[in-house]
This record gives sequence, C-alpha cells and structure tokens, in this order.
Amino acid sequence: MSVTLAVRAALVSPVRRIAPLLIALLAGVPAAHAGDIVITAGYLDMRSSGGATIVLEGDRGFSLRGGVAVNGGIFAPMQVCNYLGGPCSPGDTVGLTGLWSSMDAPGVFTIDGVTYDNRNFATTRLAFYGSFVLPPLAASAVVTVPFRFDGTAEYSVYLQPAVRENLSGSGVATLSLVPDTQIPNRWRMTRALYEFGGRVPAPWVSADIGAVTTAGSASHLRDSFVLNGDGADIWGTADAFHFVHRTLPGEGTIVARVLAETKTHRFAKAGIMLRGSTAASSPSAILDVKPDGGLEFMVRYADAEQTIFVGGAQADVGDVWLKLARTAASQVFAFYSLDGVNWNQMAATTVPYASSDVLAGLAVTSHDPANLNTALFDAVSVTGAQATVNLLSEGDFEGYTPPGLGTPGWVSDDGLRQVAAKSETYQPRSGAKNGACWTPEYLDCGIYQEVIAPKTGTYAFSIQATADRTGGLVGVNVNGVTAGSASVDARGFGAYAPYTVPFNAAAGDVIRVWMYSPARPGYVVIDDAGLTVQ
Repeated sequence: MSVTLAVRAALVSPVRRIAPLLIALLAGVPAAHAGDIVITAGYLDMRSSGGATIVLEGDRGFSLRGGVAVNGGIFAPMQVCNYLGGPCSPGDTVGLTGLWSSMDAPGVFTIDGVTYDNRNFATTRLAFYGSFVLPPLAASAVVTVPFRFDGTAEYSVYLQPAVRENLSGSGVATLSLVPDTQIPNRWRMTRALYEFGGRVPAPWVSADIGAVTTAGSASHLRDSFVLNGDGADIWGTADAFHFVHRTLPGEGTIVARVLAETKTHRFAKAGIMLRGSTAASSPSAILDVKPDGGLEFMVRYADAEQTIFVGGAQADVGDVWLKLARTAASQVFAFYSLDGVNWNQMAATTVPYASSDVLAGLAVTSHDPANLNTALFDAVSVTGAQATVNLLSEGDFEGYTPPGLGTPGWVSDDGLRQVAAKSETYQPRSGAKNGACWTPEYLDCGIYQEVIAPKTGTYAFSIQATADRTGGLVGVNVNGVTAGSASVDARGFGAYAPYTVPFNAAAGDVIRVWMYSPARPGYVVIDDAGLTVQ
C-alpha cells in the first residue's frame, strides 16, 4: 500500500513562491475521485517551544493526525520571525507558508474506513501558504485572518489504480506575537493556530448568486463565518457573489463585524445584505466595506434595475461593524460602528420588496472572477419581531465543559438508558465540541432537550449526526408522544449528515428533541442542532 497527501491552503494575499513546491507534489497524480472531501474540523497548531500538531477531519471519515518535532518541517512565519531573521517588523508582510510530511514524524491517514500510516509505506504532506501584515509594536498582539484551503489526497492499494481525492475547506488563523528581546522593533511569534470551520449551521444557507467562475464556499467556527466568493461585482442590473443568508420575515435587523478580507481588487466587497430573492437581478440593499476601508450603501429598487449608490464613509481601522435595519414601512437604514457600541447612521431609503419576507445575510464578491475574495465575519445576528430563531440552548455544545451536559440545554437520558450521554471534543462537526453516546458494550444511550412551544404552528427540528453502525435515531416528542424521527446513517468518523424532522405543535406544548444510540458497541454523535418555528 501507499498513500500520498498533498494539500495547499490559501490565506489572505497568497504567497506565490510555494507554487513550484505544489507542482512538484502533484505531478503525475491520477484523475480525481468523483465527489470532493470537505474538511469540516481540525487544526494545525504550531508553537515556538513545542513543534506542531496536525488534526484534520472531513467527509467520508477522512482523518489525518500527526505531530512534528521542534526541528521537523518548515513552518513560516514561526521560523522566519524566530530563527531566520526575516522581515518581522511592524508593517512588514510575512508569509504563512508551511510544509509537513511523515518524514518529519509519524502520522495516520484514514479514508472510507481504511487507515494508512508509515508502517504501510504511506507518506503524507501538507503545505500552507498566505501572508499577513504585522501590527504596530506593543507588549503583545494577536492577529486573526481567514484562510481558504484546497488540495488533493492520493492513495493506492496493492495492484489497484491510484485514486485522487479533491479536498477543500476554510477557517481562521490566529497568530500570537511578542516583541523580540534580542532585536529592537521586531516581533517574535509564539503560536500560529489554523482552525478549520464546519459547514454553516441551520437555518443559514450558503449559495452562489449569479454568474461565478469558481464556486464559492463558507464555513462556521464558533461565532465566526468565513466566506469565499468570486464574481464580477454587486452592481449594475445583476450581481455575482457568494451569499450566506437566512429568512427575515417583516421588520428586523442584521448586524455583523467584518474583520478581514482579501485584497483581490479595490472594488472587492464584504458586507451585509437584505435581498428579495436569490435571483441575480433581485432587489437588494447592501452595506459593505472594500479592502481600503471604504464603506458603501447601495440599493437596487426593483428587479433588473440599475444599482444605485446611496451613501458612503471611510473606516480607517482594521475592522468595522455594519448594521442594516428594515422597518414595517419598508424603509432600510444603514449604520456603521468602530466599536460595536456607538453607531453612525450613513443613509436611509425605502426599498419596495415584493414580499414581506426577505433574505438577510453576508455577501462577498472579489470583483475579479479569476480569484476568490476570502472574508472573515463575526458577531453576526439577525433579529426581528418574527425572525426565525433557534429555540434550543447549546445546540452546538460549545458552552459545555466535557463530558458535562446540563440545563438549559442537553440532558443525558439516564432514566431510560444504560450509558450516560456526554459532551466531547473528539468528533465535532463545527467549533470544538459535540454531543455523543459511546459504548464498547451492548448498552443503549440517549440525550434530549425540552422546550415549551412559544406559539401554535409548524416546527422543524434540524440536526447533524453520524454513527459507526445502524440503529441510531434522532427525533421529536410532543407532550410525550413521538411526532417524528429519522434513522442515522452509519457513515463513519466525522462524516456528518443533516437530518430534519418537521412537526406541528400548539402554544404551551412540551417539545422534546432527542437522539438514541442502540444497545450495540459503537457510537452516535450529534452537533449543530436547531429547533425553529416556521
């Protein structure tokens, strides 16, 4: 057996000198397997005192785990800033290159239930590249930038044709800096942490709008969204961009902070939007920030009409807060803030959307169809008198200290089941934690959460789940009676799939959402659960 993994990750302002290395790694790779593998969890953690740790998880049970000794691998900016005397003064641009292989330290690679390591003569390689600008010197600093990830995995089994898998993903890189004690006016790096995000959680939807050259994507990590989108522009009579959105019925607001975006073009945009539909020519209102800090509020008043510039401002800071507010009279107000507390009204106008329901979301366009604009958002919220909200507490399990659970939130079904459910960090779909039922014995397990129905109507329970054997279930009870359930497919480690259970409830009903793991050795795990009223 042999396996070769070649991966490249593109961050803000990619460093092109890595390209020859990637060409060498990928030379002679056979045709790709049908279907991409999305990396939905994991990290590369580099420390100045302790080498590096690599953990990747993705579709089809994809897993890569490894470690690098202090002198193993090539990791900039850690080595450039700390050992090689490179450009590490305030204002310098530093490359985020990195190279790891199983020649540096043993690693384990798993896909479709088959595990390879260097005992099987397997080799693995990872390459990261990108750049960031060093901040002014201070007692310490933390720089946060989004990254985009793509690559291939090649592997073969004895006497079988080699197979290549396409990999993709995105996430957030966090870089920790302290002043150099030996050289004045220079930074040293103590840690570089690349964390991969999972797919956007319900009820958010990630989609390309209009004619794009390269498919966009998005990921969600804790309270942050990373969007990757190309497209000619959000302008004229039709738009081309990537949009992460949810429904806003009637009046309400959307708020987000834009932390960083790629400088693909001076007219690239990252911002928030209220849109009539996903049609390229739909009426819309957008408040965005360009790479130079310029803010612009623009509106298309009717389908296929020209987009109009309504107002603008300049934000000479590293990040800016944006807010769009829609009233019952169809007025749209645009605000911006430099601290998230004190808001400045930029402009206001009336947009006659065809429906009271609009799409509220995050928008990114590169203004250069040949390149993706990668932008990082956090503090995202959509609120309104009738806005769709998640009625569950700790739907993503991020607030728990493993293995604990607790109200308000998830409870182990100890009264009926033989093994206690738990929170854990071993197999998250997004963020750092998930819920789980594990057992090596013939014992069953369950987890549930109860809420009181706020009104009479149609509800939807949505959840991500995976298991290593059949028999697992997710479902809903209303006042103790089963209202619906779905079988959890045996997909393997990290290969989550979405499940949705629609049902009806009346105001005051007790709604219990739950997961059941059968009395056979194995696991069922869950993450990113939502309960919404339609």
